[in-house]
Amino acid sequence: MRPIGVPNILQAQRLSAATSSLRQQSETARTELATGRIADLPSSLGAQIGEVFSLRGAIDSIEVRRQGLRQAGLIAGVAQRSLSRSGEGARAIASDALAANGRRDDVALSVTASEARNRVQSVISSLNARVAGQSIFAGEASDRPALAGPDRLIADIAGLYAAAPDGAALEAALDGYFNAPAGGFSAAIYSGGAGDAPSIEVDRGERLQFTLRADDGGVRDLLRGLAVIAIAGAAPASALRDEALAAAAGDALLGVDALTARQAEIGVAEARAANALIALDAEETALTEAYNGRTARDPFETAARLQSLESQLSSAFAVTARLSQLNLASFLR
Repeated sequence: MRPIGVPNILQAQRLSAATSSLRQQSETARTELATGRIADLPSSLGAQIGEVFSLRGAIDSIEVRRQGLRQAGLIAGVAQRSLSRSGEGARAIASDALAANGRRDDVALSVTASEARNRVQSVISSLNARVAGQSIFAGEASDRPALAGPDRLIADIAGLYAAAPDGAALEAALDGYFNAPAGGFSAAIYSGGAGDAPSIEVDRGERLQFTLRADDGGVRDLLRGLAVIAIAGAAPASALRDEALAAAAGDALLGVDALTARQAEIGVAEARAANALIALDAEETALTEAYNGRTARDPFETAARLQSLESQLSSAFAVTARLSQLNLASFLR
């Protein structure tokens, strides 16, 4: 009969290592069963791991691009509403000012002047709109309002009107104020940046603007026309008033038309962003299918593997328990 000996240290170490390996494999199988994906991609895929990482990176970049497009849509929507509100009522004010002045109805003209002053305030308020804390009409200086308050503009135009001897002199002064690079509008009214707001990528290599700066020519014309109507409409009848109101009505209408055209441009960019979002969804679906094909684990195969591993682990624990009880005293009994 062969003698029965107590397990030596080497046997115990081998059994412990095997048990630890089975435990680790079981944990990996549980993870893969829960996630449906290979837990250790580098070990399982080998040389194909680079392609899989590229697919994962492409999928992740889609979400970044999608967030940018959603932000673009939000900015465009706010810009559209702001520009629409800016032009509201300006045509009627210009028409009413000319009609009231033509029939020398100072009471009606005074009412129209008051409406024009209110419209100046409304335009400035609309163009100081913000999205996510950023001033969208301030160009690159999105951390500050696009335009100063209306009181300064009205006061400046009132000063120019009071100093003008005739309509031609007033128009020259207004041109300098609104259009000269160092004029009053650029120096005191527009407080945004000289550069445009950052464009937004709608596709690889294609970037679009979804707003405009508040020093746009259309904005200048609209504010110029409304501000002059507000001042001249409240002034006594004179040849200067006649000329000023006629020119101001034309400026206001030019401004409304220009902003309408800019709304159309923003609308084109808005539609492009919406189409780009649809294209991103299709691209993400294709990339995800390819990624899943490389990294997915079959749930039935994984479940069977886990069951086998747990059975082996249970046997290993049982053997370990039995071996731990083997000593000389128990053997002699």
